[in-house]
Amino acid sequence: MKQRIGLFFAITCLVGLLISPLKQTAQPDAYGVTPQTLVDVMKQQPETIPFSTKQVYWIEPLGDRHTIAFVKTAKVQFLLVLKQTDSTYRVVHLIRQAPQPTDWFEGRLLEADQKRYLVAYGENPSQTMQQLTFDPYKVTSSGEREQTLPLTGIKRTFNINRKDHFHTIQPLPEAFPRSLFFDIHAVDADGHEQVRRLSNTLD
Repeated sequence: MKQRIGLFFAITCLVGLLISPLKQTAQPDAYGVTPQTLVDVMKQQPETIPFSTKQVYWIEPLGDRHTIAFVKTAKVQFLLVLKQTDSTYRVVHLIRQAPQPTDWFEGRLLEADQKRYLVAYGENPSQTMQQLTFDPYKVTSSGEREQTLPLTGIKRTFNINRKDHFHTIQPLPEAFPRSLFFDIHAVDADGHEQVRRLSNTLD
């Protein structure tokens, strides 16, 4: 009898140890959005893009009621922004592109909850790109003429050394003009430019 009780106790402890990690990994991500949430929301879109939870590379909060995520499949990759209303979510931005064969990145300006963000994301499988440099500019107009002017003293950098995949989400000051955009350079260890992109503007 004592042997049976001891065996039952040992099995109970073992099951408890096995279940505890499973409970931890099953916890929903911050702000309630999980990879499965993205899959379920996208299934409700008029033009569905099939993907699995394993193809969701990252999920981050964007303001108080928005969530941003990056998904990559064999045929397409896209940046996705969801807005939460009560307990439901809807897609407010879907930026799609074909998968890139080499090192790449994109820079986007997004607005959520009356705040603006600089979002940069990409892949660096060759480990050639070491750093992103963000040079800000603004567009001014005088009559029919437009002029592009650099904004000095607020250059930003982001280290991507030894990162196969990377992303950064940076809030922007409210004082920045709406015509703001970024000239983004990826450089190698010697400071040589490898990839260059221009972000969008929000005006």
